[in-house]
Amino acid sequence: MKFVNALLTLATASSVFSFTINTNRGLYLTDNSNDDPYVKFVYNKLIKECRDDLDKTGIFIECTSVKNYNMNNYEEMCKNRSSPSCVKFFEDPLAEAPNCKNDQIYNNFIAVTRDYNPKENYNCLRITDNKLCPTVIQTFETGSFHDEAVKETCKSKACTEGLIKQFESSIKNAEINNNLFNTDEGSNNIATLEEQINVYKTFIELLKSPQCTAQAVDDLAQSSYIVAEAEEKSSTYNIKTTSVLFTTLSLLLAYLL
Repeated sequence: MKFVNALLTLATASSVFSFTINTNRGLYLTDNSNDDPYVKFVYNKLIKECRDDLDKTGIFIECTSVKNYNMNNYEEMCKNRSSPSCVKFFEDPLAEAPNCKNDQIYNNFIAVTRDYNPKENYNCLRITDNKLCPTVIQTFETGSFHDEAVKETCKSKACTEGLIKQFESSIKNAEINNNLFNTDEGSNNIATLEEQINVYKTFIELLKSPQCTAQAVDDLAQSSYIVAEAEEKSSTYNIKTTSVLFTTLSLLLAYLL
């Protein structure tokens, strides 16, 4: 199976995610660049007045950039992404950027991240023994994940259910993500909309298969999210209420986290 760049957005993200996207960003087949896809394909395409608003606080880059997650800094990054300022940003992305109101690209970003909860970032989900989920580890170490990491996910109910939600969110937002990232500068590296959706569906089928669910250890009670210090008491994983979006910014929030 083709390697999948797990910038699963913000979007996430939720559809968050950066995941590493968090995340929930468009799905990439390859990406060896050190540039965050959000910065390259979204931020630089915003109208000047919109960028000027965002530059005043730096909040857009701070809360959506996912390319710099790795095994050495993920705890700090998770806490930064769930800070009060980032939570406020995702609750109202126009509050500090009123000149972005009429920017279609920014409005697409808002549409993808509307349900993203930065306190419930799949990249920041720790299961038994404080381990991260397999696709997250592989993404942090190599910049992508493949089907073997997805199969390994089957051993954890928390990771499995969280990843299913992330892929489902990615399908929901695939067309918007595809439009955001399918530019002249990057179109050769980006999967087609059909390819994106087919990859997501294939992984969902695998994760929901009897062969996968039979392996799952129910570790929901032992799982929690890495969040800003003030939020730690309320970070216990609850699969019934969690909105885990790749972050993608592929995935737009990566994908934001």
